[in-house]
Amino acid sequence: MKSYILSIVGLSLCIGLYSCGKEKSGLQKEINNAVETIDNAMNVANHSEQIKNDILQLRKTTPLTKEQFESWVPETLLELPRSNVQINLMPGISSCSATYKIGNRRVQFTVIDGAGEKGAGAVGVYRMSQQINYNQEENWGYTKTKTIEGLKVKESFLKDSNSYQVSLFFDNRYAVNVRSYEVSYEELKQIFKELNLPKLSHL
Repeated sequence: MKSYILSIVGLSLCIGLYSCGKEKSGLQKEINNAVETIDNAMNVANHSEQIKNDILQLRKTTPLTKEQFESWVPETLLELPRSNVQINLMPGISSCSATYKIGNRRVQFTVIDGAGEKGAGAVGVYRMSQQINYNQEENWGYTKTKTIEGLKVKESFLKDSNSYQVSLFFDNRYAVNVRSYEVSYEELKQIFKELNLPKLSHL
């Protein structure tokens, strides 16, 4: 991991040298991106031992059953009726996915339980993402680290489709992904209130 970080440092220096002839604003943006990449890599490295121990613990944990997921899935979100639900959609992995919609107004979510041998591996990307701070804004929209209902999330907004996508690693166990269409930002936050993720920890 240290060699990886050193490689990133070297890359950032090359970017700086290459960009000397560019406008200052563009150069500053590239420097900020390089520094952010280095900080994120170091943050992951600093938590590597804890991540390893957490994975070992999850492998010994019993995944949620179909009945437990069914007792948690809301009937409605933002007063949108549930149109579809799937439990354990991935073989050998405890998971749940549901869709709520009226016309083009739609909310979808997926929850993957990281418990068990396969589950612990399935949530790896979300676990790593939780250690990273995002701050990207372009013409298409943005991807940023935000806080919703006290939870650290990776939040993206796509202008063309007027959609939000929010992902997080909840309670050091559950990979959660929420996508919404034609939903305001305040309503996006309301979705997480209605999902009641803490209830998963008590099933």
